[in-house]
Amino acid sequence: GGGGGGGGNIKSGGHVYVAEKRAFVADRSYVAEASGKGRDSVRLVSYNILGDGPNLALSEKHGYCPRELRLWGDEGAAGGKGRCSRLVEEVAGYRPDLLCVQELSIRMMADLAPRLASKAIGLQQVVHVGNASTTNPAHEHTKNFPRGPIHKDFIGTAVFVNPDKVELVASKGLLMHEVLDRLEKTEAKPFSGNLRKRLKSLTDGMVLALVKPKGGDKLVLVVCCHLFWNPNWPHAKVAQSYLATVEARHFLEQRGLDPDAVGVVIAGDFNSMRHVQPSFFPAEQKALYAQKGGGLAAGYTMSGVYELYSKGRLVAEHPEHPDSFGRSIESVEAEARGDKAEKKRAKAGDLSTNGLELRDAHAGLYPGVPAPRITTKTDDFHGNIDYVWTTPQLRVTKLLALPRGTDVPEGGAFPPIPSADWPSDHLATGVEFVV
Repeated sequence: GGGGGGGGNIKSGGHVYVAEKRAFVADRSYVAEASGKGRDSVRLVSYNILGDGPNLALSEKHGYCPRELRLWGDEGAAGGKGRCSRLVEEVAGYRPDLLCVQELSIRMMADLAPRLASKAIGLQQVVHVGNASTTNPAHEHTKNFPRGPIHKDFIGTAVFVNPDKVELVASKGLLMHEVLDRLEKTEAKPFSGNLRKRLKSLTDGMVLALVKPKGGDKLVLVVCCHLFWNPNWPHAKVAQSYLATVEARHFLEQRGLDPDAVGVVIAGDFNSMRHVQPSFFPAEQKALYAQKGGGLAAGYTMSGVYELYSKGRLVAEHPEHPDSFGRSIESVEAEARGDKAEKKRAKAGDLSTNGLELRDAHAGLYPGVPAPRITTKTDDFHGNIDYVWTTPQLRVTKLLALPRGTDVPEGGAFPPIPSADWPSDHLATGVEFVV
């Protein structure tokens, strides 16, 4: 189920946009449902579409891709077709009932939303973080921005639903630090020091949408999130992924629902590889592990985010856990001596997913390969950092196959993106599930 099918050429104004068809295929770890989309199945696609502007799509970072292929609008774009038009065509081909989008500014939303709402696609915007809901003004949305008023180039996340397939019951958009703000008012501060300051300053957001497939009576909570990008702050990503599960449970409990009875999907750009990356540890932490032995990552192989979600728990000793990240030989020795300052250092302790039993929906897509090799590839980085996580109440039956060339070691056969074929520096991920 790794192949993406044949190539489909979309001609426009002399430029040939080669869009390889990506089909939803049966996940090999499950018995395939009947071919085609089942009546009670729901199709979800998650996509970091690459924000527009000089700091993102038009930055020198993507200089390997011709500028005319990176323009958002059609004017001046290769073949008269900008990234917005190409994204609409691509998403239409996936026929999603639910669409989770990352790196979408309010200005981009103004272009994208009406086109996704066309009869052919039928997707309605639910919530865009920082922007009031267009479908129901009563749904909660954030107005708290640590860096002043929101502006049209604020990059956020959004969820779209097809109202013919799923009914929107409730929704909410917020910044991740707002979950931390609430926790700190009701219980001890889970994070401290520079990490807490950084978490409070970040504008990474999440959107929650409680939906009910048409004709059914079971609810599904969809959580769309985008974690902090910086590889030097893996403990911040751990904290954010933890906060996402805190909010998911809180959102359901607020509405009188049993969190253990509602299926949950957490999808988005987690900016985290599956494996731990010791090269980004601070020098003092590397020195500590060199002294202790046990390898560069103290014997751990999974990244903090991946271990937390896949195992449901992250022990405080994990090198990317907030209690362990950046620790030095001196701080460990001071703690052993009973140093007062070290004793007073706030500790989060083991972190959990707050009762959510999450599974990487793409684990097991290829025989012997636990997950996709790459979901993003630029000229200086490639890896699998986008995920769809599901709980056991949802039975995943199909996955959106990755393009050819992404499944070989290191994704070497797949060229850097964006390109003439792909409008973002990420690839969409997708699942089909039965509630």
